[in-house]
Amino acid sequence: AVGCYDGTVMVFDVRNKVNKPIYVSSIKTGKHTDPAWQVVWQEEDIAKELSFFSVSSDGRVANWVMSKNELKMEPVMQLKLVSAERDEPDEETTLTGLAGGCCFDFNKTSEHLFVVGTEEGKIHKCSKAYSGQYLETYEGHHMAVYAVKWNPYHSRVFLSCSADWTIKLWDHSLPFPIMSFDLGNAVGDVAWAPYSSTVF
Repeated sequence: AVGCYDGTVMVFDVRNKVNKPIYVSSIKTGKHTDPAWQVVWQEEDIAKELSFFSVSSDGRVANWVMSKNELKMEPVMQLKLVSAERDEPDEETTLTGLAGGCCFDFNKTSEHLFVVGTEEGKIHKCSKAYSGQYLETYEGHHMAVYAVKWNPYHSRVFLSCSADWTIKLWDHSLPFPIMSFDLGNAVGDVAWAPYSSTVF
């Protein structure tokens, strides 16, 4: 699966000798209006059709279902902007709309749970079951979050990296980072080592 800069997503099968996707999203069946930065396959219930997920600067996380002849877009989450003062929802933020999504990752054990990193530096914990609200918002970065990755050994822990020069380690039950690493350089990606729970 491929996410493109124009918001289109495509699916290719390498067995086909032609350089053409077997599925392409369209305006008719739904597409992102801004770049799709990340796509992730996730195993769904056996009864369901094949599907994958995408996140985009247009503020949406979407599920793409490969039905017989077309790719159908199902909205999973709209990344609403969160204002600093939590007391009363600011009318201006509801008007400005959505936060640009940069990256996301599904929890390895609770597959309905996922975290999304946004352009303004916030990370949101979401569930496929509740598309309306965030389960938690993590504040620590002050620039775009380029990658979020759950630890393969420890299902409560995830890492994030950002243009603000830091990598942060989080426990998803706490709103603040447990550890922060300042690398003196904008950090574009991060990954856990497959052989150790403490190495990235």
